[in-house]
Amino acid sequence: MDNKPALNLFESIEPNGTVELEGLGTVNLSHFPYREDLAYGWPDDAVRFHDQALPFDGRKLLYGHTHQLSAAGARPESLNVNSARTAGLR
Repeated sequence: MDNKPALNLFESIEPNGTVELEGLGTVNLSHFPYREDLAYGWPDDAVRFHDQALPFDGRKLLYGHTHQLSAAGARPESLNVNSARTAGLR
């Protein structure tokens, strides 16, 4: 683990997960936006990361693929954590 110091900071590092948030219920967590939205901004990602991205299941999603440029009109249930920071939603 010496060459991966982040692994020493967390109990586990998972590709996807869920969390219960007051007022929102169960929210999905992922590095990637929903599978159906991968093509916004980076079309090759729809193929490269198809199996890692979650399919849309109706839940809200917090994701951290910070260079994913979701176009206007992209799924309103998804929030890029980088977008939240720049919008003042800390």
